[in-house]
Amino acid sequence: MSEISIRRSQRFFNAFILEFYDLMLYRCIANVFWKCKPEDLVRFYRDNLSSVHMDVGVGTGYLLRHSIDDATAVDLSLMDLNENCLNKTEKNIFPLKVKKYQRNILNEINSISEKYTSVSINYVMHCVPGDFKEKGIAFDNLKKLLDDKGVIFGSSVISLGVRKPFHSAALMWVFNAIGLFDNSNDSLEDLRGALNRNFAFVEIIESGPTVLFRASDYAFAS
Repeated sequence: MSEISIRRSQRFFNAFILEFYDLMLYRCIANVFWKCKPEDLVRFYRDNLSSVHMDVGVGTGYLLRHSIDDATAVDLSLMDLNENCLNKTEKNIFPLKVKKYQRNILNEINSISEKYTSVSINYVMHCVPGDFKEKGIAFDNLKKLLDDKGVIFGSSVISLGVRKPFHSAALMWVFNAIGLFDNSNDSLEDLRGALNRNFAFVEIIESGPTVLFRASDYAFAS
C-alpha cells in the first residue's frame, strides 16, 4: 500500500477542517452527493451499536454523539490513524470515557487485547488506498478485535456497480484527483467478496453510491 497515498488523504483531516467537517459531510455532501441521509446513518449505527464498542475512523464522533445518550452504558474505544480526529472525538463526546488507539487498519493490530461485540467503520474505506482486493485486509485485521458473536458494520462510498448520479460521479472524480478518496476501482462485488472472505453472514444495503454493510460469524436477528 502506498504510504504517499495515505499521507495525502490524512492531510485533509486537520484541526481547521474538522471544525466544519460535520456540516460539510453529513449535512451537505453525504446527503446531496452520496445519497444517504444522516438520520439513516445514525439509525443504522444505533441498531448495531453494542455495549462494548470500537469506533474506527472516528472523524469528529458525529455518529457516536447522535447514537449514544446518557442512558447508554458503553465501554468505548476509538481507533484512527489521525491524532487530530481522536482528540476531537474525545472532546466532542466528553464526559464519556474512551480508550484511544492511533493505528493503521492496513497493518496487523496485535497490541489490543480487548474483544468487542461491535466494531464500526463509517466513511473510511473509500479513503484507503487500493481496491477492495487489496484494502480488504482491513477487515481481516479488524475481525481479530471481535468476540465470537461480534459484528462489524459501517458505510462506504462505492464507484463501481452502484447507481451513481452525474453530480455524484463528478465530485467523486474530484476527490480522487486531489487524493482525498481512493475509490476509483472500488466495486460492490469486491466489497462483498472482502466481507464474505472473513465472515459467514453479510448484509449490504445500497443507497445510491453509499453502501451500508454489516458482517458477523453469528446469524443476525430477524
